[in-house]
This record gives sequence, structure tokens and C-alpha cells, in this order.
Amino acid sequence: MAQRVLLLTALLGFFGCASIVPTPGPGEAYFKHHYILAREDGYSMSTERGLLRHGALKRAEAGTDIDDRVLQGVERHARRIWPDLREGDTKGDRTLEILVFVHGGLNGYGDDFGRMRQMLATPDDCAGERQPTKLFVSAECGNAVTSYYPIFVNWNSDLWDSIRDDLFVIRRGNPNPIIGFFTWPFVLGARLAEAVFAAPYSWVSNAEDFLDANPEGHHWLEGSISLVPRSLATPLVKAFGTSAWQIMKRRAALVASPEFASREYEGAAYTLLRRLGGRIDRDGYWLMIDPPNARVRVAITFVGHSMGAIVINRLLAASIHLDRPLPVTRIVYLAPASSINDIAVTNLFRLQHPRTRFWTFALRREDEAWERHLISPRGTLLVWIDNYFESVVEAGDARYGRTQSYRTRYNLFGDWAKPRGNEPFNVCEWASDDRPTTHHAVGNATYLATALSHVGPEVFKKSPPPAADGTLVCASPPFSEERTAGDADEVAERLARGR
Repeated sequence: MAQRVLLLTALLGFFGCASIVPTPGPGEAYFKHHYILAREDGYSMSTERGLLRHGALKRAEAGTDIDDRVLQGVERHARRIWPDLREGDTKGDRTLEILVFVHGGLNGYGDDFGRMRQMLATPDDCAGERQPTKLFVSAECGNAVTSYYPIFVNWNSDLWDSIRDDLFVIRRGNPNPIIGFFTWPFVLGARLAEAVFAAPYSWVSNAEDFLDANPEGHHWLEGSISLVPRSLATPLVKAFGTSAWQIMKRRAALVASPEFASREYEGAAYTLLRRLGGRIDRDGYWLMIDPPNARVRVAITFVGHSMGAIVINRLLAASIHLDRPLPVTRIVYLAPASSINDIAVTNLFRLQHPRTRFWTFALRREDEAWERHLISPRGTLLVWIDNYFESVVEAGDARYGRTQSYRTRYNLFGDWAKPRGNEPFNVCEWASDDRPTTHHAVGNATYLATALSHVGPEVFKKSPPPAADGTLVCASPPFSEERTAGDADEVAERLARGR
């Protein structure tokens, strides 16, 4: 028995190696200006310690860390935009564009660093007269496709690490490895039993997904060949995937939490929100430290891929704790894993921020249903969540980032048009042959660039990425229509008077 415990622990430890935080490599020191680290418990984590030990930072320490690293980089970029900035100046001719990127599930810290390498302009990109290739400017180089200055919220949503937490660590909502050590065989047995008894439901869901993909002849052949191994794997995905999903949701909630039982700590993403708010005045200007008393116009864009939308939703709700509203101009969700009901709650945020525009980008329906993963169930992660991991008892419980879900909920089956960007809420689907076909690909730099070009073409330094007509088709859900504009304005005025 002891040998089995050691073997299982070792295997999960090996597969959970993504929870080991890497460090910037040679020539990547400027990375420190562009990311924050969140532990599995949501606390901010130091970026300055050794590879295997990144200690938790208390609330005050985390704030100082962000000031010294991230906000220092923002200041450096501001001085690059306005090289003639002097003490007491106010600059509103251009805009300091800050983009906060929150990744989704199934990502470890190593994936986070890979994303920064893919999107951040390097010092080499500023050598000579090179054409920009990277999507975002960095603290060391402004030669990028856009003028967005990115800040990456890096949190651990690794699959195997989440399964390990479920089996050995988390009990009744809190980490308790001692109880976990003695109870893990029962938890494992419960997961296996669930796989057995849920097998018929899992098989039906898998068959429905197959039919949703509009299969052709060769698809039926492939489905017949993989029927037996897929039928065996699907119940296991439901049993262990459900528990991993719950752990990931727990981590997404904690990273955006404004307060824990111990008030010395707060979620790493909320610390970032709070420190950004402390440097922006009520008129939407960034308050410079060097030169002192200078102000520059600033705008914030939130981008959340998959579960990143869950983090951002919670940050929007937590923003009521800030002393003043943030100048958030765009909120971009890439195949968000939030439910439709959770997204609708953002209307409350819009009452305080009438200029904010929400955009969601989703895969084509058949691509959602047909994504394949060896012998595991068909469909994207969002399809798995709705079919296996969450109870969908009414239309609003389904994933907002899944085409079929919001089309059904809002009866959007024909009222589509080219994206205009002037609606409070916009939902878009990829429609052309040059499109992402997997859930992970929606967050890649190439497709993110196309999405951002529809959201804010003015942020692109030259022309936005070329997109043929029909690349995206968009509509606005009914709840975003201004049918109660008078009521909304009245509420907004009351909120303003209460400040």
C-alpha cells in the first residue's frame, strides 16, 4: 500500500511539473516588468527567488513588488510615448494603452512564459529598421504591431496539478494535506465509482457531440474505429475532469479575491487592480512619478481566454472596492468559460462604465463539436464543461463562449452583421477558412491580433491585420440593447452622486 501511495504521488508530481515556476532566461530580464505570479492559494508570489522556492507575498509586499516591477515598466513606456514630458504636464493627445491578459485553464507557469515569448517585443526587434513581428510592446522595445503595453496574470491551472490537489490536498474548501493523506484512497474510489455509474450519460453526450459536428463519411469511419477506446476514456474524463475543473475554478476565484480570512493577504490579480487604480485619477489620467505631477491619458483593456474570463468577471465585481473607477475601455473574452448568467452580471459594471465595450470571440459550432484529443471525448473544453463538468439546468448555465449556447439562449440564428463595435456587448464567431479550429488556438497571437483589430483598430501602429470580409460575423445579445436607457441613465446618475 505504501508503495502505491509513493508511486501515485511521484506520477502526479511528475505530471504536475508545470507548477514549478521558471525564471526569465538570458536576455529576458525585461519580462519582470510584464507579469505577476499567483500561487495556487491566490496569493502573490515573489519572482525574485530560486527556481524551486517562490515565497508568498503579503498584501503590502505584493503592492510594493508590483510598483517596483510592473508599474515602473509602464512609466518607462509612457516616457517613450512622450519623450518631452515635463513636471506638471498633462498629455491627452495620445493614450497610454495598458492590456491585462489573463490566460485560461490547463496552463502551467511554463506555458505562461511561452506566451510572453510569443507576444512581447524583444530588444532584437528594435535593432535596425526591422518590421514589427510581435503583437505587444515591451519595456525594452516599442517596435510592435500594436501600442498595447501588456501585463500578464500568470496563475497555475495545470491539469495534473489540479487533480493532485483534489486527491491529496483540498478538503472542505481548504488545503489540508494531513487529512488528504489519509482520505485519498476514498476520494480516488469515489472518482472511479462515479466514472462507472456516469458511463451511460457520458456515452450519450459523446454521441450528441459527434452528430453536432455534421459528420461526413470519413468521420463515421474514424468514429467506428475509435468507438471502444473513446467509450472507455469518456467516463474517466467526466469523473476526474469534474474534480480538476472545480479546483481550477477555486484557483480562479482566489486569484481575484479582495480579501482572505487573513487580511494580510489578497488575490494577486486584485493587488494588480488595486495598484493600477492607485496611479489613475478620476479624470482617467496616469499619475507619473518621474517627472513628478505629470499626467498622461490612459486606457485599460482586459483580455481573458477561457477561464481567464472567470478571473476578469470577479475583478470587475471586486472593482467596487476601489476608490475610483478604472478607465476600462475594452473587455475582450476569447471563448470564455464563464456561464451566460455570469457574463450578464457585467451589466452592473457597465452602469458605472458606460463607455466600456464587451467583446466575445467564439469558434464555429462544428469546430467546437469536432475538436479531437486522441481517444478522449470530442469537443472543446467548453463542450466538456457543459456536458460533463457542470449541471446545465437552464440555458443561462451554459458556457457563454460556446456558439451553440448563446445562440440558443438569445435566439441568435440570423441577425448577424459585420462587427461595428458601437454596441455595449458584441458576440462574434470565426467564419472564414482562415480561422482557429481549437479552443487553445483562440488565444494564440495570430488570432488574438485579428480579434483586437476588430475591437480597437486605432491601437495598431500601422494597418490592422488584413482580414477578408466574413472573417468574423457578429451580433449583440438582447440584454445589451438600450431598451431601458432612461432607467440606466438614472441609475448611473445616482451612482455618480453617491461618490
